[in-house]
Amino acid sequence: MRVIAGTARGRRLQSVPGSGTRPITDRAKEALFSILQPELPGARVLDLFAGTGQVGIEALSRGAAACDFNELAPEALKVIQANLAVTGLAGPEARLMRRDAFRLLDSPPQRPYDLVFVAPPQYKGLWKRAVMALDAACAAWLGPEGLLVVQIDPREGEDLPLDALVLTDRRHYGSVELRFYRPALDDDLDAPRAVARLFDAVREGNRLLDQGVVPAEADRAAWFRAMDVLDVLPATPAGGARVTAAPDAAATADLREAAPADPAAAESWATGWARARLTAKGKKNFKEADRIRDLLKAAGWEVRDNRDGTVEVRKL
Repeated sequence: MRVIAGTARGRRLQSVPGSGTRPITDRAKEALFSILQPELPGARVLDLFAGTGQVGIEALSRGAAACDFNELAPEALKVIQANLAVTGLAGPEARLMRRDAFRLLDSPPQRPYDLVFVAPPQYKGLWKRAVMALDAACAAWLGPEGLLVVQIDPREGEDLPLDALVLTDRRHYGSVELRFYRPALDDDLDAPRAVARLFDAVREGNRLLDQGVVPAEADRAAWFRAMDVLDVLPATPAGGARVTAAPDAAATADLREAAPADPAAAESWATGWARARLTAKGKKNFKEADRIRDLLKAAGWEVRDNRDGTVEVRKL
C-alpha cells in the first residue's frame, strides 16, 4: 500500500491489523484518483470511515487543501497518524476526528466539503445509512459542485430512494464498486428546465474549447458535471438518438423536449460529450474509448479524429 502520485509519491503506508477496516485496492485507488484529479486542487475532503487514511492522504498528496479523517477505532487512528507522519502531510490541513460516523452526520460542518469519501465496514448496510444521512442534509455536507464517492462490494449494491443526491456513475474494479453521487441541480432533476441548464453548460464548454480557451475552474466543473449527469440520464440529442442505455419513458420525454432542436446544436452537444471522454488530459482509457465510440455509433453518430487530438461527432 503506497501513495500513487503527488508530493508523497511512492511513500509506503501502514495497514490496520485485523478485518475491521475496508482498504481500497491499489487498482481501484489508481482508477479513482484518475477520475478525481481535476477536482482535487484546493478541495476540502472528508474521509468518513478513514481506516488507514490512504484515500485522504492521496488527496492531500495531489493538492487537496485539507482533509478531515474520521475514525472511531483507536488502532486505526494511530495508523493514520503514522501514515501522515511518514508522508510529511501531518499538520493543520490534516485533522483527525474520533467520532461515530452517524453521530458526526447529525452535526453538520461549518462549511460544506468538496469531496466526501465513504467506505465503511462491508456487509452491514452502513454505506446505505451514510448515503441516506448525507442525502437528508446534502446542502450542509456538499457544495453545489461537490462529489460523494462510496466504496462497496458489488454484492452490496442497490438503488436508494434519494431526494437531494443523484447517482452519476458506477465503476467496478474486481471486488470493489465505486459509486459517484452529485447534488441534484433541481428539486426534480427530470424537469425540462433542469435538463436544459445541463445542455447550456455543455454548449458553453464546447464553445470555449472550440475557441481554444481554457474554461475557468468553476465553468470547467459545471461542464464536466453536466456531461456526467447527461451520461446517466438517457442523453438524447435531437431526433431522439439514444446515447445511453435503458432510459425510463418520463426522463426520455423530458430530454427530448429540452434537447437542442437545431441539428448543428445537437452535433455540438454530442461532440462535447465525446471530447470530455476521449480527449480529456489524463483520462485516456482505450477500452473505455472503444465503448464510447460504440455507444455513439449505435446512437447514429460518427466519431471523427482531428489531427490536433480532438474529435468531432457527426450524424451518420
